Amino acid sequence: MTSIDDRVVARATINPVEPALPGPCANLERQVVEVSAGAYAREIEAAINAVARQNGTRPVVHIPLGTYSIEG
Repeated sequence: MTSIDDRVVARATINPVEPALPGPCANLERQVVEVSAGAYAREIEAAINAVARQNGTRPVVHIPLGTYSIEG
């Protein structure tokens, strides 16, 4: 345990302020290609190849949380 400048103060002297959360990310209007949950390697590869042909537009391939069987 590390202790640096620890002080004990009365509860009334503390004015806790809730931190401000950051705003939403900027919408960059990128094309999003959705891969279905549980997709096989062929479907994932097809989505990646489709966006790779759009060089310069920076599309996004969204692979949802899950388990995927990729053989090769």
